[in-house]
Amino acid sequence: MLALAAGVALMLGCATQAPLREMTPGERPSEETDEAGLWSALDQAELSLQRSPLLIRDPALNAYVKKLVCDLAGEYCKDIRVYIIRRPYFNASMAPNGVMQVWTGALLRSENEAQIGFVLGHEIGHFLHQHSIKQWRRTKDIMNALSLLQLVAARTGTQDAYDIFDVSQFVALASLYKYGRDAERESDTEGFERAVKLGYRADQGSALWQGLLAEDNARDRTKPSGIFATHPATEERMTTLREAAEAFASAGSRTGEESFRAATEPFFASWLEDEMGRRHYPQTIVLLDRLQERAAGVHLAWVEYYRGELFRKRRAGGDDKRAIDAYRAAMRVPGYPAIAHRDLGYMYRTIQMPAQAATEWQEYLRQQPDAADRATVEHYIAEANGAAHANR
Repeated sequence: MLALAAGVALMLGCATQAPLREMTPGERPSEETDEAGLWSALDQAELSLQRSPLLIRDPALNAYVKKLVCDLAGEYCKDIRVYIIRRPYFNASMAPNGVMQVWTGALLRSENEAQIGFVLGHEIGHFLHQHSIKQWRRTKDIMNALSLLQLVAARTGTQDAYDIFDVSQFVALASLYKYGRDAERESDTEGFERAVKLGYRADQGSALWQGLLAEDNARDRTKPSGIFATHPATEERMTTLREAAEAFASAGSRTGEESFRAATEPFFASWLEDEMGRRHYPQTIVLLDRLQERAAGVHLAWVEYYRGELFRKRRAGGDDKRAIDAYRAAMRVPGYPAIAHRDLGYMYRTIQMPAQAATEWQEYLRQQPDAADRATVEHYIAEANGAAHANR
């Protein structure tokens, strides 16, 4: 049995790996290769992506992210097509054919250009090191080997054969996981070096991961998903990046905070609205705390407003008062959104304070006389006034 197991391990470990092509800017893989077939399928998928309703098509934001990608990618700029996807999770991805997806959850969680630059550089690292192709081939080979082993086990019909199959399957999956971690490390290094080369502050990669790790530590472990679609935050990654930054202590001081804020500000509120839709409230509270540390002006008002929304919808012990306090804090910021009055009115309605609710709704309509929900709010005002009169 041991001899057979060793043979299986050898088979899995030596899964055929076709040599990678030399990455040359502007070139596609030769038609006779398996990679060309994969690119063809991905090209079709890209056409579907271009029609996606989740695609953010704003020219200014796309131009900003595309320029940053080009600065980081250098001579490979023309090989990469950037798509910004409206999804609240922290994610960016890179397909072998040059399709880069950047999810809005990553933009919302980045504090400046240096941090999102590190993320984009990381994805460029996956592209240049052909990680997807390597993983695709390795997975395909291992699955083929396991299928063969399963046939042998079925033909033999002994418990030993099935035991070997179970052990081999575990070894194969562990091998794939280790390979994925190694690729992430390699891309972290690539992204770090490319961002530092452009003069960005070296500590911004680890600063980003520190914030992400705080969110992950706060998440409800009974729920199936966190904020990380594919890139788990780990102490190891944060520590590695911090040590790398310390080695480049004399690197550039650029953060690009103003340009990043100018590019993303028009979308700040809508991305927070999407974040609320995840209903992962402990994580969102951590995110709001982090956003509040650097928020100013209307940004701060939006952070407080959505903090009020979170507490109003969660309604854990003490949340009613927290929600009212947060809405009031938003209203103290010049330029605050009028909907803070509307939703504070809903909060008062929930806790049966109709007179206060009517006052807030009236103020909402005073500030927003053409509100689309005017008829609904007027109905609630009449209802609240009737209830307040009955309570006298």
